[in-house]
Amino acid sequence: MPEIELPKTVEQAVSQLMTELSIYDKQKIKNTPKDSLSNLHFSLGMNIRNAFGLWSGNEELLKSCRLITGKKDLHVDDASSIIINALWERLQKYPSLLPFKSASKWGLIKGNSIEYKIKFLRTVSYCFQ
Repeated sequence: MPEIELPKTVEQAVSQLMTELSIYDKQKIKNTPKDSLSNLHFSLGMNIRNAFGLWSGNEELLKSCRLITGKKDLHVDDASSIIINALWERLQKYPSLLPFKSASKWGLIKGNSIEYKIKFLRTVSYCFQ
């Protein structure tokens, strides 16, 4: 069984999450207020800590997190929070990740102009490249 390569940087961790999370999960994270991201500590945060080897010594990823914070001592809980924040920041670049009708129906996006729909479709197609 081949060994899974762990992300070595926050950017790699975010890219891996962008690939592995469902569109609905990404939309849910995107819509979470930044000051409420700590609510993801025991769900997404725990998965990040376990899957990315933060508890088992992924020193390269921890070092990347330390560089972002400027802290020499960084607990793995804080490292997963940095990754979640970076993921949230990346998701803010997209107006919505759900199909337009679903996102509109659930009130997750606003706007019905043709220009907005074109921008939405371009963004969604970019997410799947």
